[in-house]
Amino acid sequence: MFKKLIIGVIGRNSIGPWIIPRKIQTLICHSVTFTNDEKISFLNTEYIQSTGIPNLEEYIKKNKKFIKKIIFVSIFQLGKKENEICKNLNKIKLYDCYFYLEDLNTKNLNLKLLKNYIREFLRMKYYPVKKFNFTKKIRGSLFR
Repeated sequence: MFKKLIIGVIGRNSIGPWIIPRKIQTLICHSVTFTNDEKISFLNTEYIQSTGIPNLEEYIKKNKKFIKKIIFVSIFQLGKKENEICKNLNKIKLYDCYFYLEDLNTKNLNLKLLKNYIREFLRMKYYPVKKFNFTKKIRGSLFR
């Protein structure tokens, strides 16, 4: 008998309005399982240029029975557009999925609420943030 798997999904650096490096995504996936006294089975890495979850879909096809939980950094790892996110959400709706940044769990919510959340979030406008040069600021304060 196989152990049920907990999968973490690592995607491209740009997720929705955020830029999150892959090392930080890995840390997030491990910390979510650590707080629940679980251990992550493995991390599924998606292609940098993909907008969806093609690698995860292939893995799910092969191992449907053994998946316990799927951890995402954000719901926007499922795609960039609303219809793409909803299509991918329908493919993984059978599993317990946790989206860290939005603090959403598919076990507790129905798909209609998640789709409304996605629709409202995509309507919001984001303004670019100027890059902050940390090293210049730190050096300036150290050597005064």
